[in-house]
Amino acid sequence: MDSNTHKQRKKPVAEAATATELDARTPEEHPGGAIKHGGAVQVVRMLLFIIYFFSACCSICATQVLGVPLYWINRDLYYSYIALTKQSFGIVVTTLTQWWAPTLVRVSGDASVAGELKKTPDGRIECHFPDRVVLIANHQLYSDWLYMWWISYTNQPQMHGHIFIILRENLKHIPIIGWGMRFYGFIFMSRKWAMDQPRLAYRLRKLKEVHAGPLSGSSGLDPMWLLLFPEGTNASDNGRIKSAKWAEKVGIKDMEHTLLPRSTGSFFCLNELKDTVDYVYDCTLAYEGVPRGQFGQDLFTLRSMYLQGRPPPSVNMYWRKFAIKDIPLDDHDTFDLWLRERWYEKDAFIEQYLTTGRFPGSKAATNGLVTNGALKESFIETEVKLKHCEFTGEGMVVTLEIDIKYPFGLGEEVGFGIEGRMASAFEKKNTSHSKQEPRDVFARLCVLALLNKELEYLGKAPVPTAETLTIYYARTSTPTHQSDIFIMPGPKIAIIGAGPAGLTLARLLQQSSIPCTIYEAESSRNNRNQGGTLDLHPRAGQLALKEAGLLSEFHKHSRPEGEASKIAKFDGNILWDDNVLPPWRPVEEGKQERPEIDRVVLRDMLIDSLLPDTIKWGKKVLGVAEDEKTKGKFNISFADGSMEMGIDLLVGADGAWSKIRPLLTTEKPFYSSITAIELWSLDVDKKNPWLSKYVGQGSLFMFDEGRAIMCQRQGSGAIRAYAAVRKPETWVNDCGIDWTAPDARERLVKEYFNDCSEDLRRVILESTDELIPRQCWMMPVGVKWESRPGVTLLGDAAHLMTPFAGVGVNVAMADALDLAKAIVARKDSMVAKFVSDSKNIALAIEQYEKSMLERAEQSAAKTMHGLEGHFSATGSEERAGKIRKGYNMIMAKKAEQGK
Repeated sequence: MDSNTHKQRKKPVAEAATATELDARTPEEHPGGAIKHGGAVQVVRMLLFIIYFFSACCSICATQVLGVPLYWINRDLYYSYIALTKQSFGIVVTTLTQWWAPTLVRVSGDASVAGELKKTPDGRIECHFPDRVVLIANHQLYSDWLYMWWISYTNQPQMHGHIFIILRENLKHIPIIGWGMRFYGFIFMSRKWAMDQPRLAYRLRKLKEVHAGPLSGSSGLDPMWLLLFPEGTNASDNGRIKSAKWAEKVGIKDMEHTLLPRSTGSFFCLNELKDTVDYVYDCTLAYEGVPRGQFGQDLFTLRSMYLQGRPPPSVNMYWRKFAIKDIPLDDHDTFDLWLRERWYEKDAFIEQYLTTGRFPGSKAATNGLVTNGALKESFIETEVKLKHCEFTGEGMVVTLEIDIKYPFGLGEEVGFGIEGRMASAFEKKNTSHSKQEPRDVFARLCVLALLNKELEYLGKAPVPTAETLTIYYARTSTPTHQSDIFIMPGPKIAIIGAGPAGLTLARLLQQSSIPCTIYEAESSRNNRNQGGTLDLHPRAGQLALKEAGLLSEFHKHSRPEGEASKIAKFDGNILWDDNVLPPWRPVEEGKQERPEIDRVVLRDMLIDSLLPDTIKWGKKVLGVAEDEKTKGKFNISFADGSMEMGIDLLVGADGAWSKIRPLLTTEKPFYSSITAIELWSLDVDKKNPWLSKYVGQGSLFMFDEGRAIMCQRQGSGAIRAYAAVRKPETWVNDCGIDWTAPDARERLVKEYFNDCSEDLRRVILESTDELIPRQCWMMPVGVKWESRPGVTLLGDAAHLMTPFAGVGVNVAMADALDLAKAIVARKDSMVAKFVSDSKNIALAIEQYEKSMLERAEQSAAKTMHGLEGHFSATGSEERAGKIRKGYNMIMAKKAEQGK
């Protein structure tokens, strides 16, 4: 810049040195036009401004103080509560602008934010920025932060409760307002780096802490918009002089319309947050009517904007996005150059604005939510205003006595008061029509109502309304759909494995508003064959589904006819056949006692019952370690390079080769002596009617010394068969059979089943669609371990068994039910509310594992007995004898009842 240009820029500001002189300008000289309000009206506006602003701030601050006890009860709920009060303040300052200083906002952006800026049918802007970003902007007015806060209000999800601002230290001492900003977690700087660095590091560590609860996303990180003004102060004549001197001193090009950015603080912030934030969003700000060489802070003062009625004719924003991975954060000097280049670009944008009256237009300014055609211009023009009449009570919601009544059907009403605490003073009226105790359910819903905006952010659960609360509360059976589930704050729970056990646990926890995430190694739900058919027992698998609200759904998909058993001796003699008998097995609640269901159908049913994004696919666990800083919390590393930190409860439901089991025991699965060759015949009714008829409606078994043939009909119309032998662990490789060869079945039959009947041999030979050798492994019977806080096991991960008692999945789902009950009991206990999450989790694990390990030992012993019996010379006779005994007892009982 030459000296003449600098003189031209300084002169107008020197001529307008005082606010009084600026305010006295003619309408033609002031970009805001003529003073719209005389002295008397300005006094009235000032009094109204003070009354509204001060009363709202007092109300919000009182609300914050009343929420302090939540900090010791539940940290995540406390942070949610404070975020709600921050939302209130965002609404207050937006209301001030809407009423006292209304202005137009014109927004555009480059291609990097394409699709993230939209215009709604009612003329509002709707941003779609991520929930964790760092915002940077040039600093023009003291009210810049106000307009950026409003942008966070327009975002989907709304972020005006999660914005964080760096401020001068002296502001925190302002009565009421300063206190409130401390509650908000704003960062106060003294502008002495030696003092500021440790406090900045502390606050940034808080912003990247892993949490559970309604604020946490899939990674457990709270939403956060951190707003930085790298220039450090408003653009002004004095600031421009300092910027020019610094540029000359260090030998760099100075700015024309902004100040040289300071990189130290920005570099530190981005380095601290780089692992938890993906993008930096850059906003270039310009205010309409500011002449070249002058500064907005001198023209648009708080007095001119809010009292005289002369706000900026328009606030102009130009948005860009930069990926953190593309920003040079390894070297300060390189980052300083990068940041300075962005500011040179800003300078060029402002030059274009001063020349043309517009920032560059862009495809980013789309009207994706408008149904009547595209925008004619590539800008979104709107006003700083609220969506609804939210100014009437957001800031005072807890300090006022509110009596809210919701109709609950059948003439029932429940009234509750909120006065300085969430959901106190319940009074239940006309309880005769309700089968539920309302206190716990409705207490949760009261908190949910107060966290309305937080749940709207989540996108995981519906925003509670009078209607949805009514439906939820009045329901007499357990909800069965995703839309019935509301999530409350709670510990961070990670379930490893999306099998029946892990899925059942997740469903049960979500039924009780407890958040959890499942991490599954498979890339999708359809990644592989999910096994055969399962029979769920009334007091195990079916009971878990009943508690999960899925029993009726189970009965829609189950196959009662699948209970049919056919037992053959190796020579073909049929010892038992349910297919030729009328139904005789016990009935539970009007249904067959143990109907069959395909494993894949059960899994899909459970997956579909969970909230969206509960399951993270493609998350293969590489390792797990206890957090070095926090005992009882765990960190998980995945094969894709990602990590999950600060897990409060780690549940291993990851099957036989569990990655979680070593945290609890050194015991490992051992080979059970059984290898089964899995064989499939698809679309058997059409392709092989003989096989379909021979197997029957359910299962076919042949047990003999050291060998067995087991067949199961699938709901898909296929038949899955196993040709099992009792051989050493190396047999599958040493037996001389090439399992990929076309003659593998013939060789298997010739070597091990050649003396069986022709029908049994045909079962193996004609199951030609797939062949998979499988070894059967098991954990030692009676394995136990010392309970460890923060980690436990479910299903096969805890007690791997062979399938020879038919109890594996039932025991696993019973585990899930017991663990869920233990967690929910601790959460709902009045004593538990005064104990830390980690202590509650430890007690829940201890309670669960006591019953789980006892049940597992009994089931494993039964399974081991079944293995020995099935692979004995009299295996078929013993199996048929047990069924016949049960049949005779039931027939005798029915005859007695008939008499």
